[in-house]
Amino acid sequence: RGRDGRVSPDDKQVKRRRIAPPRDEFEERAPRSSGGDDGFPPAMLSFKAFLDTQDDNITDDEALEKYAEYKLEFQRQQLNEFFVVHKEEEWFKEKYYPDLSKQRKELLTAGLKRRVQVFMELYEKGIFKELRLEEGCAKDVEAALDCFVARLEGADDEMLERLQKHEEVEEELHKTTSVHLRNLHPGVLREEVEAMCRKFPGFLRLSLSEPNAEKRWFRRAWATFTRQAKIKEICLSMSSVRLKDVEVGPVLNKDLSRRIRTMPMLANDKKVVRADIKAATSIIQHLDSKSELWEKKVDEIVGEQTSNPLLNNITEYLIEEMSAEEDELLGYSSQESGAKPIDVDTELCRVLDRLVLYLRCVHSVDFYNGMMYATEDEMPNRCGIFHVRESANQVAVEESSINQHIESLAAKLKSITESGKELSEEEVSKLGLKHESDAVEIFIQANTEEIGNDKFLCPLSGKKFKGADFVRKHIFNKHAEKVDAVKKDVEFFNNYLKDPKRPRLPERPKPPPVVAAPKPARIEIQAPESSRRFRVEENKPRGSVKDRLGYKASAMRVTHAGSDPRGMVDYSDVDFNDDIF
Repeated sequence: RGRDGRVSPDDKQVKRRRIAPPRDEFEERAPRSSGGDDGFPPAMLSFKAFLDTQDDNITDDEALEKYAEYKLEFQRQQLNEFFVVHKEEEWFKEKYYPDLSKQRKELLTAGLKRRVQVFMELYEKGIFKELRLEEGCAKDVEAALDCFVARLEGADDEMLERLQKHEEVEEELHKTTSVHLRNLHPGVLREEVEAMCRKFPGFLRLSLSEPNAEKRWFRRAWATFTRQAKIKEICLSMSSVRLKDVEVGPVLNKDLSRRIRTMPMLANDKKVVRADIKAATSIIQHLDSKSELWEKKVDEIVGEQTSNPLLNNITEYLIEEMSAEEDELLGYSSQESGAKPIDVDTELCRVLDRLVLYLRCVHSVDFYNGMMYATEDEMPNRCGIFHVRESANQVAVEESSINQHIESLAAKLKSITESGKELSEEEVSKLGLKHESDAVEIFIQANTEEIGNDKFLCPLSGKKFKGADFVRKHIFNKHAEKVDAVKKDVEFFNNYLKDPKRPRLPERPKPPPVVAAPKPARIEIQAPESSRRFRVEENKPRGSVKDRLGYKASAMRVTHAGSDPRGMVDYSDVDFNDDIF
């Protein structure tokens, strides 16, 4: 300061220049990541480390109870942080935000209803009705799938007939070409990618993958074009495209190397087929009900049933039959082991085949592979890979092999029957379930400001009121859309919590085990025979010095008692220089 008390311009504090780019600009280039800087969740305290933070007088029961509370609170924090980081990204909104997730579900349901319509049309035409899903009928199976895909794309009856006869058609509606985009920034919108693809002639549809947590939530995509499109030129042109300052990395997507694939021969056995009918029926009922594809009807005896015609009288094939009385009288045991020929029931196989075809064409479920291709309707190959049974012959199989096959397939199909299930209310409450009324009340309180005695302000509109209740009524009447937004945000967060397969950060990889350096090989040198008696063993007590030197009275031998055989040497004739001494 000068003598007059003023601050000189040189002494004024200069505002520091921003070194890093603003947060929004930075986020556009590199997506934020919840958890640590390395993209992994922060490490939770071990029980031992947690005890170090507690009082020394804590009991065992109290320690276990508090550690359980700590783990639950830690999980809540991680869930909330993940939600805050990703809630503005399109892929996350399509999964959980009320409006977008509803639109996405309606779009997928419309595609399923179209598939049901086409399947039943071809089924009634007889294209699917007598089709056998065996390796020997692979060409017929592939032709039937081509008919289904071509009909979805708008093919007429003439084209279907030619496809059934394995004849070539001019316009291959059932075949496509495609480009695979290997790198899509998580902030890129679906409409941005579609806008890029529409610049090229022949574009049909786009499929986006789920984000990859291990690759900073980047996504992949498949852009499908007609068979006649100049796909190599399109791929080359896309190689220079950058979205969110990231190259999309286009490559040509090759045609399927093998469409029809086979399962082991024992899938033809009667016991296996009956179990598969039961499993396929359960999956159809679950997926049909989930998408509301068929109306439900109520039977007085059975109860609620689906109106899906493929499941009519299906219970007749679910009941297992055996000659129990005859076996008992003749002394046969149902537990007999050993290899038996495959028992093929043609009627049961026919019933199973129509169910497996329905699952593959309508719900994109490859039954024998235990896989559901959820976004297949947007992928390049509709009804692509399909597994059928290997043709049966008189090969003997063990009963244990049959049971193992049934259990293995049931384990694969379990994820399909459990798809769409949500966590229970109790489980979600522990994770921090939000309540709509609480969130609305917090919003009202945050937008009610007291500015004097009995005077309140609504910051949303700038209007003043004589009481807090008037502000509340004003917000509900004039700012209802903001209240609705609060309610949707609550539903948004709760939908995320309820999903048992919600996205999460990848687990931190465990450090590789420390391998001790190998000890150097021990080299033992063989001592000469004369010195071996002096070797001391490692585990043998060493004893006293005298013992180690062999000092024993009984072993002592006097050597000077005898005469010395050596003669006396006389040095008198030798001249010595006097200076030596």
